[in-house]
Amino acid sequence: MSTFTRRYLRLPPGSQLAPPLRPQRDGPEIAVEDGRQAPLRLGIFGLFGIGNLGNEGSLESFLGFLRAARPDAELCCICQGTERVGERFDIAALPISSPPPANVLFRGLNRLLLSAPNRLRDLIRAIRIARGFDAIIVPGTGILDDFGERWQGMPYSLFHWGVACRLAGTPFAFVSVGAGPILHPVSRWLMKSAARMATYRSFRDELSKTYMAGIGLHRPDDPVTPDLAFGLPLPEAAPQGTVGKEMIGLGVMGYGGWKHAQADSPAIYASYTARMAQFAGWLLDQGYGVRLIVGDDGDTQAVTDVRRALVSRPGVGAGDVIADAAGSLTDIMRQIGQTKLLVATRFHNVICGLMMATPVISIGYAKKNDVLLTAAGLGEFCQHIERLDVELLKQQFNRLMDKRERQRPLIAVLTDTYRRQLAEQEARLLTELL
Repeated sequence: MSTFTRRYLRLPPGSQLAPPLRPQRDGPEIAVEDGRQAPLRLGIFGLFGIGNLGNEGSLESFLGFLRAARPDAELCCICQGTERVGERFDIAALPISSPPPANVLFRGLNRLLLSAPNRLRDLIRAIRIARGFDAIIVPGTGILDDFGERWQGMPYSLFHWGVACRLAGTPFAFVSVGAGPILHPVSRWLMKSAARMATYRSFRDELSKTYMAGIGLHRPDDPVTPDLAFGLPLPEAAPQGTVGKEMIGLGVMGYGGWKHAQADSPAIYASYTARMAQFAGWLLDQGYGVRLIVGDDGDTQAVTDVRRALVSRPGVGAGDVIADAAGSLTDIMRQIGQTKLLVATRFHNVICGLMMATPVISIGYAKKNDVLLTAAGLGEFCQHIERLDVELLKQQFNRLMDKRERQRPLIAVLTDTYRRQLAEQEARLLTELL
C-alpha cells in the first residue's frame, strides 16, 4: 500500500487532518532526489457508491481511461460509499465529509452555531487532502442538478471542495457533466460557484451548457462532449429472450417527484407505477414478454410493485415477466440486448439502450432524455413521467416497432460518433490537465 493510501485511509478516528502529503507543485510531475518522477495523484469526486448504476458506469468509464492512459497514476475516489467503491473498483476511497467529533461540547456548540464549526473543520480537512492531489476531477453524472437534494447535500459539498481546491492551488475539473435544473436558489448559487471555480469544464449536452449560461456561468469555450457511459465496452451478444416470444424492456424507477421528501411523493409514485403496470399488461395482451430493468438500488420496490401487478394476471406464464438483478451498466446492456425495444425512465437506461442499438421510448423526469433521443432521431418518442399518457404510449410503441429495424443503424452511427468525441476529449485532458 502506498504512503498516499496509508496516510488517508488507515487513520484512527479524528485524525483526518493529517499534514499535506508533499508541497504543492505547479506541474503534473516533479523530480525526486533519486531522479525518479513522483507519480501523478488524482482525486475522483462524485456521488459514487450509493447504488446508482449510471453514476457507477461513469466512474467505471473514466477509471478505464485513466488506467490505460496513466497507469502510473495514484487514484483515490472522494465519494459517499467508500467501501462499496473501494471493493468494486480496487481504488483508494475517502468520504466526502467526516462526521463531527464525539466530543459533547463540540456537538453542542455545533448545533448552536448551525453546523458552522463542523463545516470549518471539514473545510480544513478538505484543503489538506486537496494539497496532496495534482487535480480533483468530477467525472460525468448529472451532478449539477438538485434532483432529490437539499442545498446542504451535494450542492454544498461541490462548493466546499471547489473552495478547498482553490485555496490549496489544486486544479478542479468537471468532465462531461450534466447540469440543470437547479430549483432551490441556494443550491443554484452553490453549484454555479463550484463550476465557476473549475479549471476545466465540459458538459454532456448543449442543454446543460445552456442551462449554466442561463444562471450566470457563460463560458462559450467550454466543450460539449457525450456522457462518459458511452465509452464503456459493449457486452457480448446474448440470445433474444424466450423462444417464440419477443421481449420488451421496461426500465422502471422509484420516482416520487423532483424535490427531496415532497409531500405528494407517494401519490406520484403510485400513479407512475400503476401506469407502467397498465402498459406492461397491454404488452402481455399483445403477446410480448416483459423484461423489467432497474438503474438504482432504489428501483427495487418499483420493480416489485409492477411485477406483482403483472404476474397476478390470468394466463401469465413463468417466463413472461423477467426481473433479473443488475450490478452495473454492463449488466443492463446485456439485459437490453435480449429485448426488441426499450421503454425507460432513467437517463442511463436510455443510454444503455442506444449503445445496444435498441430503439428507445423515454418516460423521463427531465429534458436530458428528450435531448438525447432527439439526437438519435427518436425525439417523437418521449413523455414526461408525471404526465404519462398510456394510450399515447401504446401508439408510440406501435410506431417505433414498425420502424425499429430502420432506426438501429442510425443509432449505431450516433454512438460511434460519441465514442470518437470522448476519445478526442481524453486527448485534451492528457494535454491540458493530466
